[in-house]
Amino acid sequence: EWNSQEVIAKGSKIKVILNGTTILEGDIKEASKNGTLDHKEHPGLFREKGYIGFFGVMARN
Repeated sequence: EWNSQEVIAKGSKIKVILNGTTILEGDIKEASKNGTLDHKEHPGLFREKGYIGFFGVMARN
C-alpha cells in the first residue's frame, strides 16, 4: 500500500502531512533556540531556500 506525504516549509516553519493527517508541525528556530539535540552545528538549518532530498523513497508513476 502506498503512502502520501506532503512536506511544507515556509521560512522557519515546517509541516508534514502523512495520508491526510498532520504528523508534525513546528518552528525550526523555536525548536533549536537552546541548541540542537545532537549538540552539533548544522549550517543549512536556517537556510530559507534550497532543495530537500529524501533517501529511500520510491515514486509511483
